[in-house]
Amino acid sequence: MNAYERIKETLGALENKGHFRQPYPVDYRANGAIYLEGDKYIDFASNDYLGLTNHPGIRRKSIEYVEKYGTGSAASRLLSGNSVLYEKLERKLADFLQKESGLLFGSGYLANIGVISAFSGTDTLIISDELVHASIIDGIHLCKAQFSKFNHNDMKHLKQLLEAKRSNRENVLIVADSVYSMEGDTAPLDELVEIKDRYGCFLYLDEAHGIGVFGEHGGGLAEEAGLSQKVDIIMTTFGKALGNYGAFVACDGVVRQFLINKARSFIFSTALPPAVIGGVDCAIDVLVNEPVRRDVLKKNYEYFREGLRETNLEIRGNAHIVPVIAGTERHALEIAGYMFENRIFAPAIRPPAVPSNSARLRFSITCDHQKEDLDKVIELLKEYDNNHHNKFGMSHDRLIEESWSGCQRKEA
Repeated sequence: MNAYERIKETLGALENKGHFRQPYPVDYRANGAIYLEGDKYIDFASNDYLGLTNHPGIRRKSIEYVEKYGTGSAASRLLSGNSVLYEKLERKLADFLQKESGLLFGSGYLANIGVISAFSGTDTLIISDELVHASIIDGIHLCKAQFSKFNHNDMKHLKQLLEAKRSNRENVLIVADSVYSMEGDTAPLDELVEIKDRYGCFLYLDEAHGIGVFGEHGGGLAEEAGLSQKVDIIMTTFGKALGNYGAFVACDGVVRQFLINKARSFIFSTALPPAVIGGVDCAIDVLVNEPVRRDVLKKNYEYFREGLRETNLEIRGNAHIVPVIAGTERHALEIAGYMFENRIFAPAIRPPAVPSNSARLRFSITCDHQKEDLDKVIELLKEYDNNHHNKFGMSHDRLIEESWSGCQRKEA
């Protein structure tokens, strides 16, 4: 079997398991909806929690930066790609996140693999929550550190691992997400800080889904808990609540200088384009000056969660990401297909993104969702709950086959 045949065999195996993936061709998105071949669907798969991707002020600032500074940076920041604009934004972001300093990265993925791999030599022990983002796991695989994981949000298990392994390693890095993207729950940050202090560890917090959503000014779960200065390193992305792209690692000045010299994903990446720098600069101002967006978002996800309590479906978490557990891939695909037929866009989440037998729909609630949007999903899920999945009239095989191209088809 040659390499090409092996690739085709792998794709076929993915299809047979219901794990095959293909992106949906979205025409455009606006006001909590997406348009697929001219048809409108309410979007529950977006991370645009505060509706900033189309914020007029952010768009104007991005356009202004393009017209003044061009479309690209043309080089990495250690060559000719650096700019005072980048350093000014880094100072602004560090102040916003209540840290001394920080460093921009091309994406959250690049930030996580860059920081984790830079920090972790053979004398390092990394202990992470078992459900941290895949980019953190990939960063761990790139380094030579010893690695252990603790059961999700289980502080007793974390302490047991530290008791057993802390004394054998000079450096220990505890890693957690502030909001877990597939579970929709939050980290016990106060306990994590207490534990890292007791055992003399560094604490690395991924605030990708917390930034903009939590905190008085939108500074994330660390700000809301009053612990920003106690968390050693805070990574936050711009591609979710900030409606942009890229990432920032907030830290002290020594760590910033270390990352400039050791984080390969920073050293060998072209700097972010000026449009992103302008857009993020404006987005931070919006977080501070338009808190009503956070207020509406919180009301929306609390209302949605309350409505789902009337069903027998398994609903997890406590935040704006609301997982509805289906169990098997078949059940998840059936619910997703039924939603799609009713103009609700909420694709099934299946292994390996989640553990086996925990396939789900993940509803991302935003401030752009209207009460009638939330009510419609609640009623559809109740209907599924009452009638069960085999009443929907579409076979498992057809669901698997058509879920990838479903946004293009027109049902008879």
